[in-house]
Amino acid sequence: MKRQYFKGHCFKYFFKNPKFKTIVFIHGLGLNQDVWSWQVSLFKNHNVLIYDLLGHGDSKDPEGEISLNLFADQLLQIINHIKLVSMFPRTKVFTSLYDFIKYARFIAVYPTVMPGSKIISISCTNSNL
Repeated sequence: MKRQYFKGHCFKYFFKNPKFKTIVFIHGLGLNQDVWSWQVSLFKNHNVLIYDLLGHGDSKDPEGEISLNLFADQLLQIINHIKLVSMFPRTKVFTSLYDFIKYARFIAVYPTVMPGSKIISISCTNSNL
């Protein structure tokens, strides 16, 4: 799937079936949506949204300072644009442990947008470090 652009936001939305649950992948700081590319193929029975945070990948640079509210607003704009709101609460959000804070801020700022959604925070450890 090609990248899609909306008001400077870069995303890919793999919509397969309105009855499928939706998964949103949020990448970490300094990365882009490509970090989730191999995971997308694992979720054949899900709709999947991946996107570049503002100032990352192909998304525009933010105007002014980067903040958690800015990232929350970005996610809201994208899910409204692709009309994903109607898919909730059948949505899961995958994010890194650190970036859980971004999604938690989204829930705090927009508590009625994704009621019943689930978040899965992924953390990796390396015993060789």
